[in-house]
Amino acid sequence: ISDNGIDYDRFLLGYRRNEGGILKSLIEFSRVWNARAAGIFVDTDGGYRLEHAIGIDNEQGSGGVITDAGGIVARLRQGRRALLVKRPIEEYPELVSALGGGSLPFQGRFAFLPIEYRGRPAYFFIGLGTQVDTLYELVRSADLPAEDETPQRDTHERSMV
Repeated sequence: ISDNGIDYDRFLLGYRRNEGGILKSLIEFSRVWNARAAGIFVDTDGGYRLEHAIGIDNEQGSGGVITDAGGIVARLRQGRRALLVKRPIEEYPELVSALGGGSLPFQGRFAFLPIEYRGRPAYFFIGLGTQVDTLYELVRSADLPAEDETPQRDTHERSMV
């Protein structure tokens, strides 16, 4: 973790450099947060674009853009901070649309975590599988790897301690 967020590029070192490797990394990283859905939103001129996703009913698994999303984009642009949203995602139709517009595997809270992805700032979206009330509680409940630990390539089980 740095001033720019979680170093997702470092996490990716343990995976192949193709779509399958990125999707595997999403699966593993979302488990850390007990997420039911996850995705990477990259900064664009007009908002944030979903580049990769898992756990959502979206044929492409990417491509949706949010430009406002009920004020979420403005909050994300205020600084490189995590954002926990306690209101139901259905109250943010633009975000639901960006996630594919289909049914989502979570009903409750969701969060945007600042990450470094491909050398640039981005956000890791997580649809939470557990009820948390604060960002502090979310981070404390996560099973984050130690600072000096990098996932090992091509192992079937990865320790995230």
